Amino acid sequence: MTDGKKQPFLSFWGGNSGAPQQQEQQATSEPPFKWPNMFEESKEMMEASILIYALTDLRALWRMGKLSAGDQQLLALPLNPADAMTAVSNNLDALKATFGETGVDYYTSSFSAIQDSLRHQSVDPETGETVLESTQLVAFDDENTQTELVYGIAVNTVRKRITVGFRGSVTVTDFVVDASAVLVERANPIEGQRGNIGIHYGFHDYLYGSKKSTGENKCERIMVELVELLKQYPGFKVYSTGHSLGAALSTIF
Repeated sequence: MTDGKKQPFLSFWGGNSGAPQQQEQQATSEPPFKWPNMFEESKEMMEASILIYALTDLRALWRMGKLSAGDQQLLALPLNPADAMTAVSNNLDALKATFGETGVDYYTSSFSAIQDSLRHQSVDPETGETVLESTQLVAFDDENTQTELVYGIAVNTVRKRITVGFRGSVTVTDFVVDASAVLVERANPIEGQRGNIGIHYGFHDYLYGSKKSTGENKCERIMVELVELLKQYPGFKVYSTGHSLGAALSTIF
């Protein structure tokens, strides 16, 4: 698990991650942003890295016709956690038939944890006022879950944060990627450091390898989406997170 404030990303944007935010605050005379503590940030990134598994499964079940037709909002973007939780509640029998009682508990606890976090965030600790805007999933690439990496992008307007989450190992392709442990040399992206670095071939190819159908790689697609989001939400921080394979992808992103 890692946040998006690594030097390669900063050099892409051409500056310090705090600079746009400081400029925005100065321009609008807003009070300084209050950063969450390390525990809160780690907990929220962990929840996001787990949630992407559950959401991918739910969307796949809907595409296969195993969920109620009224829950088509699962495929619509933006998507908020409350709609996903409603879909879980509406389809408990279908989820039990597919995943058993343990699976249902997993889905329920995953989305409940997110909702609890959002309720906590939505109250200003200084004024006690409730902030209506919160987290929405604005992008989700799960069209080819068996052969390609899966990622989602969420915007949290309370934290002023954009999060890129990568799914961990689930499919045969994922595990083949994990096992492709030969190192490939690439130029060191860290400014001020010389020489090449070795990167796990499987992880690197999964994220940076071009797809034959489009000629585009997943990293390029994510970056295009982030550029547009940062225009819409200037000064927001960018984080990346994931579990297992997802953690590796978020590290080299």
